[in-house]
Amino acid sequence: MSSDTASSGDPVMTSAGGAASTGTAPREAPRPSAERPPLRPLGERLEELAAPAHYLSLVIGLAFLLYMARHLWFVGDIFEFFNRFQPGQSLSLFFPHNEHWSTIPILLNLGLYKLVGLRSYVPYIALDLIAHLAVAHLLWRWMRRLDVDPWLATGLAAAFIVLGGGVENLTSSFQIGFVLPCVLGLLGAFLLDYSGPSRWDRDTGYWIFGVAAIMCSGIGVCAVLLGAALALLRRGWLAALRAACVPAVVYLVWLALIGHKAISTTPAPKYDLPLVVQYVWTGLTSAIEGTTGWTGLGGALALGLGVWLYLNRRLARGPLAFAFAGPPVALIFFATIGVGRISLGVQESTFSHYAYEWVILLLPVTAVALTQLTRRSLTGRFVALALTAVVAVNGVAGISTWLFTNNPIQEGTEGQILAAAHLATGGAPLAVGDAAEVAPANSPNLTLGDLRSMLAAGAIPLGTAITATDTLNASLYLQVSVTRTPLDTGPQPTIGNDVQPAPESSGGSCYTVANGASPAVLRLVFTSAGSVEITPSGGGDIVVQLAPQGDPLDLTATNSFPVGAGQTVYLNVTAAGTAPLISLPPGVTTVCGVAG
Repeated sequence: MSSDTASSGDPVMTSAGGAASTGTAPREAPRPSAERPPLRPLGERLEELAAPAHYLSLVIGLAFLLYMARHLWFVGDIFEFFNRFQPGQSLSLFFPHNEHWSTIPILLNLGLYKLVGLRSYVPYIALDLIAHLAVAHLLWRWMRRLDVDPWLATGLAAAFIVLGGGVENLTSSFQIGFVLPCVLGLLGAFLLDYSGPSRWDRDTGYWIFGVAAIMCSGIGVCAVLLGAALALLRRGWLAALRAACVPAVVYLVWLALIGHKAISTTPAPKYDLPLVVQYVWTGLTSAIEGTTGWTGLGGALALGLGVWLYLNRRLARGPLAFAFAGPPVALIFFATIGVGRISLGVQESTFSHYAYEWVILLLPVTAVALTQLTRRSLTGRFVALALTAVVAVNGVAGISTWLFTNNPIQEGTEGQILAAAHLATGGAPLAVGDAAEVAPANSPNLTLGDLRSMLAAGAIPLGTAITATDTLNASLYLQVSVTRTPLDTGPQPTIGNDVQPAPESSGGSCYTVANGASPAVLRLVFTSAGSVEITPSGGGDIVVQLAPQGDPLDLTATNSFPVGAGQTVYLNVTAAGTAPLISLPPGVTTVCGVAG
């Protein structure tokens, strides 16, 4: 009976929807799924960490490179810039340095020189390193734009930060002129990376970057070529011409009016032009091997990349155009350099500042190729990252090795220049004029006159400690000379007895020294400033090394003076208490004005 059933202790109830239910209270319905987002895959969450890792690598990289550069100082071409800043010198903002249009680097160095002089190297190298890190970041941005795996892009950018194969651009403040146009070229390319109808606002905006790049150095020409190649692949020949036209015209006008006055190399003769291919190949393979550390594999890796480019050439005119633009630009640019520099030898293409440009142009397409090859394989991605880590370790080792080799040279040059400053200000008798080079071995652009100007401007840190060896090295170039007439002389120097063959007396204060199986070497001891007369029977060089009188084996480097056969010259030494070792020209040489 229904009434009996309804009154039982386990009544059946009907819900509004007609479904049977127990008499207990209904359970709370689950919350909508939108209020509890599902857990994302681990791989997706890890990818989000790639960007913070990249920015952290920039900070760590800057700290590491600044630490490694802590013992460096000013050497080489940078003094040509500093010389332009001296009173009485023309600033020559548009006159090239070694063929390079260098207006922007000159202005940057002028600003730092006015602020800190040569009292600290840190601001100069920091500026170069910041530009280098900007290149690393822009390469990372480009790789991400090209849909490169996030962690692979971060790893490759980190390896570029410690690019041992391009160590010169990471350790010389002068190289800002080679690094900055890379920044400008990579930035400007973003404006040209679009498809469809041409946009004059973006194309003309690129001109600013292109012109600024060529005002840094010849590397700016490479930057403009890269932009033109990108525009060509994205929108055709007309777009490429529009992108390159203004920078090209500006550069050609400068070259015709000013730049041609400082061309320092002779283009290769026709019979040497086939060597340009070898020049480019040597530069390419050495850049790859110097970067990776995989000696002997540069050719195989270059050919492998070439095969991948050919097989995927259909992608060149789409969103991946930037990656495909780099390799042909590298080949064209370095072939052009080879035409002008093959006369210096094929090995000239292996310089590390060239490797830096090779890597920039090849890294995006390498990253795209690695991403394509490993996209479907987790193991492949880990292998690619591991190889990237190996490359980074090799870069750190390359930087360390280079600094270990070059730090003593740079510290010695710094000490020699500072010692020269002390000689110039301390009233020491000098044997040369203001046109003499202070440290010709490593900084041939610095003359005594320029050094005096820097001293007058308070730019030289005279409080820095120098050693007796530093003073001796400076004296070799400032207190030794060969002239046609003698300087004011003091007591005659004496002949040391520790060299062979022994000089033979030819009467009075004159002696003869003859070359035998080995070149004749003469030791003279100067207790005060003096001069000796030298007449060689054969032409050649008089080569001088300075040593302290009390330690004749502690020799400096050499300073050479050419002399003609039968020509009488005077060797002047104003560094008292020294015992110079003198190598004489071939034949018989007569030396007068010595005490025996």
